Amino acid sequence: MSTPSTVRIPTLGQIKENINKPAEDKTAAVLNPTQTAEPAAAQQNFTLEQLTKVWTAYAENIKSKGQINHHMVLTSTTLDLQEDFGIHITVGNEVQMDQLEEIKVEFLSYLRQSLKNTAIRIHAKIGYVAPKEKKFFTDDDKLKILMEDYPLVIELRKKFGLEINY
Repeated sequence: MSTPSTVRIPTLGQIKENINKPAEDKTAAVLNPTQTAEPAAAQQNFTLEQLTKVWTAYAENIKSKGQINHHMVLTSTTLDLQEDFGIHITVGNEVQMDQLEEIKVEFLSYLRQSLKNTAIRIHAKIGYVAPKEKKFFTDDDKLKILMEDYPLVIELRKKFGLEINY
């Protein structure tokens, strides 16, 4: 037979003593005595370029899973990395904010693991988001962009006497 366990009820005096004691650090109770609250690797520094690479990889991953709206939210914003590892982003509207909130926990976990830094935080706000892609309005605009990106187009245009106006 097993010995019955007893429960000891504290006295009123013990309860009063516990009320006056300062609250204990809850993380200390969870961790083993040999563990530290913040391992050295948990605060690894990273650059905006590294963040952008990991950010883009995650966005492409969720795009391949068919989450196009979430992909658009992540790729339509600019990143602002703070010294305290806070990432400030601006989304265009409330719908995008809701979509970001849907994936925020998983995404934040991915960023922290990939960049080996548990101090990463995402701070999002609603505001104006400048479009990243150049919009073409006329054929002249398209040709101008093509000639800037591909100088060979200028030579071909001259060599063959090409004009865009019909």
